[in-house]
Amino acid sequence: MQRHVRELSLALSVWAGLIPMAPALAEDQASTGQAHYRPAPETGQPDWIAWTADGDGVLRFDAVVAGRPVNAMADTGATFTALDRRFAETLGAKVAANAQAIPVVGTGGPASAYPGPTIDLTFPSYTIERLPTAILDLAPLRADGERPIDMMLGLDVLGSGALELDLAGHGWRLWPSGVQWQEAATAPLHRSETGFYTFVTIPLGARPLRLWVDTGAMAGLRLTAAAAETIAALKQGRRTSIAAQGVNGMAVETLVIPSRLTFGAAELSEVPVQIEGEGGDAQPEGFDGMIGLGLLQRLHAVLDVPAGTFLYAADTATPKPLVRSTIGLQTGWDGGGVVVRHVMANSPAASGGWRAGDRICAVDGAPVTQRAANHAAYPWSVKPAGTKLTFRLCDGTERALVAQDFY
Repeated sequence: MQRHVRELSLALSVWAGLIPMAPALAEDQASTGQAHYRPAPETGQPDWIAWTADGDGVLRFDAVVAGRPVNAMADTGATFTALDRRFAETLGAKVAANAQAIPVVGTGGPASAYPGPTIDLTFPSYTIERLPTAILDLAPLRADGERPIDMMLGLDVLGSGALELDLAGHGWRLWPSGVQWQEAATAPLHRSETGFYTFVTIPLGARPLRLWVDTGAMAGLRLTAAAAETIAALKQGRRTSIAAQGVNGMAVETLVIPSRLTFGAAELSEVPVQIEGEGGDAQPEGFDGMIGLGLLQRLHAVLDVPAGTFLYAADTATPKPLVRSTIGLQTGWDGGGVVVRHVMANSPAASGGWRAGDRICAVDGAPVTQRAANHAAYPWSVKPAGTKLTFRLCDGTERALVAQDFY
């Protein structure tokens, strides 16, 4: 893969809204940051940034803001770069009591953002000076027990060049726009009319679908019900439900994992597909759905927003194994125990009468810890089929479950 034109710096037009519902943030934040690109001397290419997917699965990386190390996430589903409210306070940027909240849209419904400080940001191969930010509560994106997320790097930066994703191999990196990759398939990549989304038009099922790209989502594909009906592969798999978490809260969706899925020119296996209900993330601008990390980690892809191209091929590296619950409990930590957030449909837990709000204090006689809230990291949620588990609830009652492959 090569850059078409050598560039050492590029201007970043700052978009101001995590899909904002009002124009006020754009008016407050309209500005330009200056990015300085420094390719690695030994290769002449940008450095790879490893995908350090913690239990929450987001695209985390290490960066430096105002001379301070931060734990950041890369999110093309966020229109602007945002600082977590708690981290912003360490920079002396506090939200005033009388500050006017700017409503923004995301998974789970509306949330509030506020104009933030202008920062200097450094991450591998780039230094960005005078980058405007917003302030947002990023705590809901963090799985219980995982490191706080200090900053969310948005489309204002990630959409300024060519974002290369090789998540099953090297990780990700940002090139200046204009990369060439002759072996890849190509699909058109656009900004939506509002400028809040980046979307690709690609054949999937019986017709081309308009799918926006969100590296901040763990889902493989998130589709409207109408779009899902056009894909024959989705009618063959077993279905369950899943609670999707965003900065705005939680939304319950249908989940199906087809054995094979044709995505444009690529044949992919085990892509988790979530089917939205009414009012889902894909619908405000008439999209058919969204592409998330569960699909992107099965591709080698380049999102070149300025050039309007999406380059992709099925990744030759082996993707990370798909973690599937075998009991059907999505959980969180409430300070004193593991609390059930959602009971997956058609699961052993659903058959056993579990309900959201049930609190677990021990499994097979061992007290649970905060780490237990993250089902992907805690072994009792992914035991082999046929394993019997005994749960002690915090009210003293006991329940038994037998693990099953139910989806």
